[in-house]
Amino acid sequence: IARNAYAYLHEAAATLLFEFDKILGATVAGPVAVSYYSIAGTIGQKIQGAIGSLTSIIMPVSAALSARNETERIRTIYQRAVRVTLLVASALAVAVIGFGPEILRYWVGPSFEQNSLYALYILAVTYFLLAIFTVFGHFLLGIGAVKELAEYTAIFAGLNLILLFIFLPRLGINGAAWAYLLCLMPLPLFIAKAEKKMLKIQNPGEFYLTHGVRILAAGVIMYFVARLIATTLVINFPGLIMLSLLWLIGYIFLYRILRFINSEDWQVITLACKRIFKKS
Repeated sequence: IARNAYAYLHEAAATLLFEFDKILGATVAGPVAVSYYSIAGTIGQKIQGAIGSLTSIIMPVSAALSARNETERIRTIYQRAVRVTLLVASALAVAVIGFGPEILRYWVGPSFEQNSLYALYILAVTYFLLAIFTVFGHFLLGIGAVKELAEYTAIFAGLNLILLFIFLPRLGINGAAWAYLLCLMPLPLFIAKAEKKMLKIQNPGEFYLTHGVRILAAGVIMYFVARLIATTLVINFPGLIMLSLLWLIGYIFLYRILRFINSEDWQVITLACKRIFKKS
């Protein structure tokens, strides 16, 4: 009964987290403003959606290994999934930021570029963090830590609710975007706590710091490449799609060239990219 109650709490909190900003935004800022915000959110959600699809296997695999108390194998699979997620999600997030003006202009029109772009930038970072939380959530569900997952999701939802009432009236849809991002700030603490307790990882901060520096280095380089491509070559939406896909391949190969990824993870990445491109 307790497990079912926590599962229900998680689902309710997740729904509140994902939907309440639009409901309150329509009341405070109006339906037109919410349409601008929703478009930015729809684009950002692709980041989390892609990662959720690619890493869904973690839950049943973790459950099977947990039943046999194979903590070492769970740790290996989980860390590999996180490394792959950091690369793929960062590539998608930087693509959204780098090609953001052109995505909005050629997909939905200049008015959305003018009114949605700032929110899109913020939400790209937000959904990058949510992609990491998605992998983390698959792992927690797999090992049966439903209580912890429900608590974390409820905290995010509660913080988002408070921050929405602070920022939305003052900043409009950009305030809603900031509220969504800032409510996830406790995520690193939650992940570090769970990894230490459940996977016996002693220095999770070192792992994420190392990969954070790698993401920053590759992201800055490829952001400027994206802007160069966008401002000189993109003239329509089909061209944007083709060039952005080539850019994504370039981002991943840059990771390989800089030796930011090992050979085993590279094999996983190539398979992941094939799945993403097929879905695209």
